[in-house]
Formats: sequence, structure tokens, C-alpha cells
Amino acid sequence: MLSETEVPSAYRYLICEYFFDRYWLQKIKGQVIAFMKERNKDAIYKSFIEWENTANEIAVFTSYAYADLDIPKHFDTVFDISDPDNYDKVDYELILPILNGYAPFNGISHGHKHVCVLKFEKSIPSIFDLLIPYQQDWPKHQISLGFCLNDDFLSIKQRLLSPKEYD
Repeated sequence: MLSETEVPSAYRYLICEYFFDRYWLQKIKGQVIAFMKERNKDAIYKSFIEWENTANEIAVFTSYAYADLDIPKHFDTVFDISDPDNYDKVDYELILPILNGYAPFNGISHGHKHVCVLKFEKSIPSIFDLLIPYQQDWPKHQISLGFCLNDDFLSIKQRLLSPKEYD
């Protein structure tokens, strides 16, 4: 277990590589149902299985989490990792995490990948248009977004723009 406070500010962001369209969401839900068949199903399981895309929510893939995070997890900044000058300051919450794409969970687990549902107050910001939908054959080059708190963003941005200073 690694708490968020144990992680230096310059590393406190989730990396999002793509979003899931309706087709892949149904496949993931099928995987979760199969995996959880003989297991206890809680409110998080039910919420994910019943969840459908809305104008202010999106399902995304996040790669190796920087720390253990409870849900709902509040963020207020989304940025293009390859160009951190391209960012959007907007309040949103991570509300439903699915650990490794198979098991609903009550938080984000350090070092693991997750399918996550993000909820925005009004609508999904246009910066998400940079993401590609999940494809079975991953493209070699793509845009990744970072999710963080604005309090950490300056440190993150400095690290991304000058990585040698942090090695």
C-alpha cells in the first residue's frame, strides 16, 4: 500500500490512455460478470454493471496507479502528458474503478491498471477528444492524459518538461 501523501507532488497523477466506447464497455461488463460469478457482489459491482454513458460521464483506462486512492476521488486538472501546456482546469470525480478490468473495487490500487468512470459536473471537457477509443491492437503512438489536483500540477508539469532534473 502506498498513500498519496507518500508520493512526491511531481508524480501524483493518473495516466489515461484511452476511453471505452459502447462495444468495449459491454465486453468489459461481460468480463466482470464472469469473473464475479461466484463472488459477493456489492454496490460498486451493481453500479458498474448498470452504468451507461451520459453527457457528463466517461469510462477510461488508467495505467499503473501512483498510489492507493479511495473513491470518490476528486481531481480538478486534466492535461496532455506530451504537452502539459495543454490542460483544462475542471472539477471531476473518479466514481467507479474496475481493477485490471475484471473486479469492481472500492478504490484505486497502487501499481495496477483500472477501468474508471469519471463524472463531470456538466459535460466532458473537449481535451478528452485527444483520446482514441480502445482498440484491440494498440497504436504505437497516442496521446495520454493526466488526472491530478491543481496543487500538484506545477510540479508535474516541471517534471514532464525537464525530466532529467528528476532522475
